Amino acid sequence: MIINKEVLIYKDEIMYKAELKVDINIIQLSSEVGNFIKRGECFFNILKEIRLELEKNNAFLLINGSRQDVYPSSMSSSGFMAYIQKIGKQTSLKDLINIFDDCSDLNCISTVEEQELFHHQWFESLGR
Repeated sequence: MIINKEVLIYKDEIMYKAELKVDINIIQLSSEVGNFIKRGECFFNILKEIRLELEKNNAFLLINGSRQDVYPSSMSSSGFMAYIQKIGKQTSLKDLINIFDDCSDLNCISTVEEQELFHHQWFESLGR
């Protein structure tokens, strides 16, 4: 097991504890809100699949990978690290964070769709 930790899920103004297990090509999340096992090549994409399932129940996983402003580079998408993106600014190594670390700021947490939209806006803001 690469990661085995307790995380929080926010649903209907209540915090639920969940067990997050990450191993090679698999993420497992167990909680009162639901139990999910997803497999794939890219941890960020596997995480998005679990988040989409949680969103069906208006629930959000409180980790960095759920932040609106966090997205991996195309070269590092298979790992645990992603960048905090700021509109109009290129990312740097100081912007790297672990997608499985806790994020308690509910204002940063978003849906998968909002995260994808922010990433697109960030990319466009760089003039590419």
